Amino acid sequence: MFKNIYIIILLAATIVNCSSKNTPKLLINNNNNICIGEAKIDCLLMIQEKCSDYYDLLKEEHYNYLFEKDKYIATFRCK
Repeated sequence: MFKNIYIIILLAATIVNCSSKNTPKLLINNNNNICIGEAKIDCLLMIQEKCSDYYDLLKEEHYNYLFEKDKYIATFRCK
């Protein structure tokens, strides 16, 4: 009985993790904004939505992980 419960919990956790949306996150710090996402295009779309076409891209970083999702971090400032 307990074995079935563990299997159901494991399957539910797997489905929730696989079905989550990969939306980028936005952090605001003074005049700088930081976008954290999995793909560069997602962050660029968010930056253009927030600042129109008037922004300064201060820093770009891309991290590749073996067992986790990759991360793209962009620091920008709206003009």
